[in-house]
Amino acid sequence: MRKTVLISSLCLLGISAKTQAPPTIGGTVPNVDFSVYFPERNSIASIPSAIDANSNAFITGYTTPLASGNRDATTFKINAQGALMWTNYYNNGGNDNAKAIMLDQNGDVIIVGESMGATSGNDIFVSKINGTTGVTIWTKRYTSNGSNNDVANALTIDPTNGDIFVTGYITNTNGNKDYVFLKYNAAGTQQFVNTFGSTTLDDEATGIAINGNRLYITGTSNNNNQVSANITTLKINPNNGNIQ
Repeated sequence: MRKTVLISSLCLLGISAKTQAPPTIGGTVPNVDFSVYFPERNSIASIPSAIDANSNAFITGYTTPLASGNRDATTFKINAQGALMWTNYYNNGGNDNAKAIMLDQNGDVIIVGESMGATSGNDIFVSKINGTTGVTIWTKRYTSNGSNNDVANALTIDPTNGDIFVTGYITNTNGNKDYVFLKYNAAGTQQFVNTFGSTTLDDEATGIAINGNRLYITGTSNNNNQVSANITTLKINPNNGNIQ
């Protein structure tokens, strides 16, 4: 019950930086333990979050500072009492947006999303952040080709060794989206990248999960050149990225 209440409080954080009354559910006011409001111009968007064994909450998305007017990927940690422990920003000079977050087996934070490149449109980015201090350990970027947009939507982590699997989409040379799936080891070294999809229609992966030696990716795909997209799930070899 406590975790449910905490998530409700976190959702308030993403709505506004202004004080507001707690929402009602079925005509009653829920027992909210705390509400924390983040002092930035715009709200945290999409509100991906993770909670560790000590009930620390980690939230990511983007904020828009007044000084630049560009979005910065923003991640912060709140302890079980609602105190802000640290804030981490990723700013590559343009708009940057974190879209997913997970904790690894050591309690470090992994975020993925999209980041504007100097000449390459939006690139996929992956950042590892120290869960205790909030200091960035490493950041990696991936661009497929030219100035087309590439976006990470989701990630999963192998709990046995900290390997990171990322999925989303790239934009192919015809201007259409394809599934993309990448693997990084715990040190941030890219292990593989692979794609799936039609060359003339859009395909976008939105979810990923690993279970032992089985890696699954799902999303919507027009790979069979049908009139409308279908939910399409792939089984991937987590060692080499091949579709099984």
